[in-house]
Parts: sequence; C-alpha cells; structure tokens
Amino acid sequence: MINGSFAFYLVNPRVFLGIDIPIVGKLIKAVLAVAVVECIALSFPVVDRYLAAAYLGEGQIAALRYATFLIHLPTGIFVVSLAMASFPWITDLAVPGYVEKLQKLYSDNVRLVVFTMGFVAVGVSIFAGDLVRVAFQRGAFDTQSLALTTGPLIFFALGVVFYSIYMIQMRFYYAHSARVRLGVILTGMLAVKIVLSLILMGPMEHNGLALATSLAWMGGCLIMTLDLRKTLGVSLKNLSFSIVLKIVFSLLLTALLWIALSRLWPDDHAGSLLMSFVRVVLLGVAGMILYVGLAATFKLPELQQVVSLIRSKLTSEK
Repeated sequence: MINGSFAFYLVNPRVFLGIDIPIVGKLIKAVLAVAVVECIALSFPVVDRYLAAAYLGEGQIAALRYATFLIHLPTGIFVVSLAMASFPWITDLAVPGYVEKLQKLYSDNVRLVVFTMGFVAVGVSIFAGDLVRVAFQRGAFDTQSLALTTGPLIFFALGVVFYSIYMIQMRFYYAHSARVRLGVILTGMLAVKIVLSLILMGPMEHNGLALATSLAWMGGCLIMTLDLRKTLGVSLKNLSFSIVLKIVFSLLLTALLWIALSRLWPDDHAGSLLMSFVRVVLLGVAGMILYVGLAATFKLPELQQVVSLIRSKLTSEK
C-alpha cells in the first residue's frame, strides 16, 4: 500500500495536494510502529538461525527451519484468519461502553484458539516423527535428519497454543493504540528467548532453542493476559472454565486414542512414504471424528464457530 501510494505520488503529485498532511503523518507513524512490532514478533527464527550457526552445525540449522515451517502451517491457516476476521470487531468494541462485549469477544477467541490449536498441538506432539517423514524424508533427508527435526517440532508444539493466543492478544493492543506497550512486551519476550536459548543450548543443543521459544511464548502470553486486564480492562472473566475443562478432557481422550492406535498400527520407517502418509491421514481422521463427536456431545460453542469460520473462508475465496 505504501509503495503504491508513493509511486502514484511520483506520477501525479497534484492529487495529494488536498490531503490532510497531519493525518497522513499519523498514518505513516502507525504503519511504521506496527511494522516494527511485527518484526520483533517474527524475529525468533532469526535468533535461532544466528545462534545455531554460531554454536551448532548446519544440519541442526536446517532441522530448526523445517520444524518452524511445519509448526507455523496451522497457525498461518487458522490463527491468522481468526485474527484478521476478529480485528474489525475488536476495533469497533474498543471504546467505552462496550467493555462487556469486548471481554466476551476476547474470551470467545481464546477458547476457540484452545479448541483448535490444542488439537493441533496434541496431534503434532504424538505424530511429530511421522509428519516430518511424510513432509521431508526424500533425497538427502535421511534418518538422522528425521531425528534432528522431530525433536524441535515436539518442543514447538508444547508452546503453539500460547503463541496462537498472544497473536490474538496483539490485536487488542492495536485496537487500543497501545503499540509502544506491546513493543516493550515483545522486546522483553525476545530478551527472555535469547537468555533461555543460551542456557538450554548447551545441554539440549538445537532442541534447547525450540524449548526456549516455547517458554518465551508461554511467558509472553501470561504477561499479555495480566497486562490486558490491568491496563486495558480486558480480562478473561467470561472464559467459562467449565467449557475449557470439557475441551481439555476431549483433548485427553483424543490423545489416548491416538497413542493406542499408534501402538496397534506402528509406523514402518523402512516402508513407503505413501503408506506412512495414509497411516497419518487415517489416524488423524479417527482422532478428529472422536474430538468433533465429543465437542458435539458437550455442545461446545467452539465447534459451531469453527464451522462458521470455514464457511466464511470458503465463501470469500469464491
């Protein structure tokens, strides 16, 4: 948008003579502030690559890159879509007199993230090796590369729910124009990430970098939760812990099913990739059927929200 506006200005500058310059200045400052904040939020993989290049080997750098790619596939598909769809509502309700509705929207979004990304986290943790093998094991990607990539993916899965929640929380800071405060929190998270990486990298090598990332995600999510309640008056009082407990119980039963099925049908690493793919798909579908069935039995509102989100996504792409 900025590049296009600047190019249009060079071609026909007279069109811009009637624009309110102070408003344009505020817009540019806001865009730059958001860009800086987003760069800080996305700098964790850069830190991992730098530290891995300085202290570890090339294979571990590649393993971190592959694991990062896999864990961000579901967040890019679902969490980003949810954040974009919710942001106009958050902005409209971020005014005095709509605090209750804003808190309900906040709680609904957090529960929805726990419902969807909790399922992803459990599945990735249990089938990490299978997912890596199906996605990458061909050519020079051998069994050693498989083992190197599986570890970080499991540690990333431990924190992906917290990462997804704080991605939603960031939109509440944007809606309240609290970009500086958000930048300070994200900078603190980055500092914690670097310190933990240096501590954990010794005993755990590249797995320590992944664990440090997940711990920083958890810490950032907790800090934003407390800070949103204290400074912006947005809390999780409408979270409904009974629903959260039902979600956790459903995730536990799904995990037990997956573990049992994995033992009944173990993956043959010497077999074909096609059979590994079929196995992962069938076991994943079995877990999804159980999870959706439990959600329907418990009448979880998040199930209907997911269906509505998928419908709106498909409708917008037509």
